[in-house]
Amino acid sequence: MGPAGPVGPVGPTGPLGPAGPTGATGPAGVDGSTGATGATGAGGATGATGATGATGADGATGATGAAGADGATGPAGPTGPAGPTGATGATGATGPSGISGWETATASQTDSNDKTVSVTCPTPGKMALGGGFQLSAASSSDLSKIADLESYPSAVNQWTAKAVETSAVTGTWTLSVYIICGNA
Repeated sequence: MGPAGPVGPVGPTGPLGPAGPTGATGPAGVDGSTGATGATGAGGATGATGATGATGADGATGATGAAGADGATGPAGPTGPAGPTGATGATGATGPSGISGWETATASQTDSNDKTVSVTCPTPGKMALGGGFQLSAASSSDLSKIADLESYPSAVNQWTAKAVETSAVTGTWTLSVYIICGNA
């Protein structure tokens, strides 16, 4: 065979052939960047009021509160009627014997001097239960110048009193001493 001849000129484009079958889906493309936030839309109209819900169950009882302060004392009520008389109580035990053998005695001294006068129970064995004294003078002026100093039991069966002139008395005056005696 001989050498190939030169290439001929390009012929005219032939008619479009029929479409080939759809090729397989290609791989997913890379995600695009996030777009800018859109403007806020206008507010919607207020919806109608819903129906009233059912009443809820009662809640648990709360803890007891602290006690309140005491109120002011009210006025006293009227006196009630007297109750019935109670039964007579039992007779008490017999008490100790009282004092017996009472007697008194007196001793006096009359002059213009300061005085100490004593009087003794007249019956031996009796005790002094009490005593006292009395001052007397010719005038109330003289009596005001005399002071009693002491009046006391000076022994178990004796009472003594003392009196003095606080300024000069014009006449005589008397100190009388009394004793009450008995069996104790």
